[in-house]
Order: sequence, then C-alpha cells, then structure tokens
Amino acid sequence: MWIKLVNRYGGTHHGYFMPRTTPEGLGVSFPELAYDSPSDVAVALFTFPSEAAFRAYREDVKTDPECGAAEALMRDTGCFLKYERLFLERIER
Repeated sequence: MWIKLVNRYGGTHHGYFMPRTTPEGLGVSFPELAYDSPSDVAVALFTFPSEAAFRAYREDVKTDPECGAAEALMRDTGCFLKYERLFLERIER
C-alpha cells in the first residue's frame, strides 16, 4: 500500500528488503568489528527529490483515505513490531 502512496505523492519507493540467510562461506569483511544483523528487521527504502517534496508528502497523506487504510492495516495486523526512521544523505566522492 505504501509503495503506491509514496509514488503517487512524488517519491520513489525502492521496495522492501528483508534479511536472507547468509550464503555459505561468506564471512563478514571486518571480523573484529562486524556481525550478522538480526533476522527480524526489514527495511522500506524510499526517496523524494527534495526535503520540501517529502514535507509536502507528509502533509498530503494526512487526509488521504488510502493512507488511513494503510495505517489501520498496520494497527490491526500488528505487522510492525517497532518502527524506526533514518534520514540518509549521499556522500559525494
């Protein structure tokens, strides 16, 4: 549901990503620092062309009935155990 909403309001939803089993024989690159992440974490990745476009999306979906339905589905099914947000910025070379 959110893929459609994000795209409708000018963003690009890149999809949902879930952990998979680590391929056999592929250890971590920096064993002294790294570990395999938990398997109960999924990521929804989406972008907007600007912060202003993201802010407009946030305002617009407040009154969208499909957004309300998506939020109700999340509450009714318990498909989210918790929700975290992270704003990323591309590092130019």
